Amino acid sequence: MKGKKYIGIVLLILFAIAIAAFPREHQIRRYRRPPRFGMKNAITVKLGYFMPAGESDLWEYNSELLTVSPSDFNDFSLEVEFSSMAGRFAEFALGFGYYQATHYSSYRDYVDSEGNPIEQQLSLRIIPITFTFKGLPLGRKRGMSVIPYLGAGFGIYFWRYEEVGDYIDFTDMTIWPTAFESPGSDLGFHLVAGAEIPVTNQVGVIIEIKKTYLKGKLSSDFVGFERFDLGGLALNFGASYRF
Repeated sequence: MKGKKYIGIVLLILFAIAIAAFPREHQIRRYRRPPRFGMKNAITVKLGYFMPAGESDLWEYNSELLTVSPSDFNDFSLEVEFSSMAGRFAEFALGFGYYQATHYSSYRDYVDSEGNPIEQQLSLRIIPITFTFKGLPLGRKRGMSVIPYLGAGFGIYFWRYEEVGDYIDFTDMTIWPTAFESPGSDLGFHLVAGAEIPVTNQVGVIIEIKKTYLKGKLSSDFVGFERFDLGGLALNFGASYRF
């Protein structure tokens, strides 16, 4: 009789343990489920190196007269991009960027009356707001080690170009301190080619080449010059976080 009593107590204890353990086991399964790969949205931060094309007459004029060339404006850029997947093979992105470069120059063939160089400071700033469509030829799925993409888009580019310093009035060869500036906002277009290398299900490394086509109308300070070439090539490296 005593043995049956003990067996009954053991069975009740085991039953109670099973009931208590069931919701806990369900909870463990729920939270141990691996996160989804290729989550719909992402934020990406990219550090770039922007190289202006310099294909307009103001660039050419300054290169001939002053100790400056478009390559002197090669400098770092920063871009933050918010993107969203539209299926496995397409993605839309909204980007905000910043680039600024400054170069100190002087006249190549002229000096002042004391033999000193005649110097200037040239600076260019570009702040783009861009929209990009990206196509993923191989799609996005779990287990991929590299996710290549190609894209195209457009944007509004807010920019300012300035020249400050001493300039020669070639009508009488006098030297005057002068400041020229041209602020603007113009529509531009771009092409991108790159790849995302997943590190985890949510974090990836971005490698990208971006070509921008942009020409802005100069202010009256630069009368007689054609539209100013603000486009160029950027090499970007960054990280993305998907959520």
